[in-house]
This record gives sequence, C-alpha cells and structure tokens, in this order.
Amino acid sequence: MTSGEAAWEQWSREFAQAMPSTEYVIEDVPPSDPIFHSMLEVNKIPQLTGIGFWRAVRGRTTSERGAESAVPHLRAIRDRHGRIIAVMTHNTDVSNAWERETKIRRISTSSRSTAMLWGSTSFSTR
Repeated sequence: MTSGEAAWEQWSREFAQAMPSTEYVIEDVPPSDPIFHSMLEVNKIPQLTGIGFWRAVRGRTTSERGAESAVPHLRAIRDRHGRIIAVMTHNTDVSNAWERETKIRRISTSSRSTAMLWGSTSFSTR
C-alpha cells in the first residue's frame, strides 16, 4: 500500500515508534517553504506512481486510489529551531523518477524533470 489514507495512517503509526508524534509532529510543507526555493525553483510535487501500477494502467492515470490519492504531499518533521530533520512524501512515488528513470521514459518529461529538480533541491539545501 503506497497511497491513500490507510497507507498514511499505517506510515504514521510505524514512524511514531521511532520518532514519537508527541515530540515530532509531521506537518505538510507549504509551497512557500524555503525547501522549494533554496537552490532551484520547484513549483509542485509531481505525482508519480509505482512502476507496476503505471504499467498496469498504461500511464492513463497517476492516482493509484482515485480521488483518495489524487493530491501528492510533501511532509516533514522539524526540530525545535524549525529545521527539517525528516522529509516524506505521500500519494506519490517521486523517487521512481530517480531510481527507475530509464525504465519509465514514457512518463511525461515534465513530471520526471520536476521530480529530479525537487530531489536535487531538497537533498542539497543547507
């Protein structure tokens, strides 16, 4: 399970075992956050599917659970100084653009480029 509310609830429970939610609050990262603008300008988180789903639907949709998973999210945990210490995505398998880029060439160049740009920016910031 990679998308939808049930997947997010499971992820949150598992993550809380390592980083208790009472101390480490997961929050949506707004588009105005410096992570989107520090090195390169990133305007959105692309929605990419797992490669198996993409192949099964022949690229007709990127939402694995219909309306329930239609909106991709970037979420983070910050330390007491406001610095991001953990980052996660939901309703997108954005890393597919990095790890399997050669196998998914039919996925739009725009989505792949945005995913690569986002990865470069988020993992290169201060």
